Amino acid sequence: MFAHLKVRTGMIGVLVLFVIALMFSIVNSWSSAVRSYDQVDELRHTSQQIDGINNSLLLAIRTSANVSSAFIETVGGRFEDAEARLVRSEGIWNDAIAKLNASTADIRDPKLQALADDLKAAFAEYGTAIVGQRAATRARSADQYFVVNISAGKGMTKLQEIRVNLVGALDARAAEINQDAGARLATAKRLSLALACITLALAVVCWMFISGRVLRPLREAGEHFKRIANGDLTQEVVSPGRNEIGDLFVELQRMQASQRNTLILISASATQLASAAEELNAVTEESNRGLQQQDMQLEQAATAVNQMTSAVEEVARNAVSTSQAATASNTLSEKSRQQVRENIAGTQLMTTEIQGSAERIQHLAGEVRNIGKVLDVIRAVSEQTNLLALNAAIEAARAGEAGRGFAVVADEVRTLAYRTQESTREIEQMIGSVQTTAEQAVDSMRDSTLRAQGTLEITQASGAVLEDIFAAIGQINERNLVIASAAEEQAQVAREVDSNLVAIRDLSAQSAAGALQTNAASHELSRLAVELNDLVSRFRT
Repeated sequence: MFAHLKVRTGMIGVLVLFVIALMFSIVNSWSSAVRSYDQVDELRHTSQQIDGINNSLLLAIRTSANVSSAFIETVGGRFEDAEARLVRSEGIWNDAIAKLNASTADIRDPKLQALADDLKAAFAEYGTAIVGQRAATRARSADQYFVVNISAGKGMTKLQEIRVNLVGALDARAAEINQDAGARLATAKRLSLALACITLALAVVCWMFISGRVLRPLREAGEHFKRIANGDLTQEVVSPGRNEIGDLFVELQRMQASQRNTLILISASATQLASAAEELNAVTEESNRGLQQQDMQLEQAATAVNQMTSAVEEVARNAVSTSQAATASNTLSEKSRQQVRENIAGTQLMTTEIQGSAERIQHLAGEVRNIGKVLDVIRAVSEQTNLLALNAAIEAARAGEAGRGFAVVADEVRTLAYRTQESTREIEQMIGSVQTTAEQAVDSMRDSTLRAQGTLEITQASGAVLEDIFAAIGQINERNLVIASAAEEQAQVAREVDSNLVAIRDLSAQSAAGALQTNAASHELSRLAVELNDLVSRFRT
């Protein structure tokens, strides 16, 4: 019936039943407590009413006793004492009436209210008799007192009877309250026992539900997990229901199926891997033997090509050396031709420059003379500045402390003027030296111009002879270049062949090393495939 009940639904149902039972127990306990409190309060109030009625009756008896004592005092002639007792009896009677009214004020039961009204009426009649006794006592009339005393005795008897009836009714009400409380207590005990039984039954149902629908499936799931962890995948996982535990078993079933399929695939892959590793091992061993033979042949070819390369490089070096020597000769001849041309042009230019330099030197001499005139003006200005600075220093000395700063400035100006005069003298000396040197340079320029003309004629004749030499050197250089180029091409081809053979040999060595690594890897793959098969064989599918 509960095979497909959700665990959450079952737990919520049990919890709801527990809450309902608890709420019912709380409400019943609350109601019983309130009712018990009301009954206890009513019982206490009834007891107070009985006490009040009894006390009021006692006060009425005391009132009668005081009136009787007052009558006796009157008979004995003690009128003041008699009056005092009468006054005291009035106070006691008023207290009795007050207690009676207070005790019967809260009576709600009609029967009790009727008895209370009868008691009040009896108290009123008895009070009338007491008033008559007081009047007879004050009137000092014994006959009147005895007549009223008989009426008072009857009133007291009636009062006692009504009091007994009312107190009996109140006692009966108290007994009824006690009986009701006892019945309620018995009902509460039975209800508590029933709630305890219901709670125990709910606890048993809850334990049966948890044990049967939660704990037992969880133990089964734990056994399945332990079995799967030990490698046993042969048993089928059956779901106990369509609830949360059933969902757990469904996922466990899916996990076992997934692991079984994975192990089957791994086993097949391991078998294929072992077969492929064996084939790869055979292929790599064959490749390794072929690569070793190829390496030996390449080593021999590389040695032969290396020797040929050395011979070709020697021829190429000689051809290159010859070509370089011819090129150097051609370069030198070109430089010589260029230098001759430059010498001719330089000599012509030098002649022109010498003539121009002579003219510029003469012009420079004129400018130097103009500079001398400017220096004369500067000298005059510096002398005038020196005089002004001297006058300023004198004025500053006259000014005393206030002109000290101005005196310092004037002293600096005078020093500057003195330096300017000294610099002017030095410049004049330099200009004089420049003028003398310029005149000497003009004379040297004339002599240099004549010698440059002779050198130009000799250089032009040498240039004509060198042109014939340059033509012969050029033809030799062209033939050497052709020989050097051919030898260099042969050497380059030989080097490329040697380089290619070396590269092939290196690649062959690398291939051999790779073949060895591949062979080792294939052995490792075979070992891993065997280990993988061993691991897979531990699982039972």
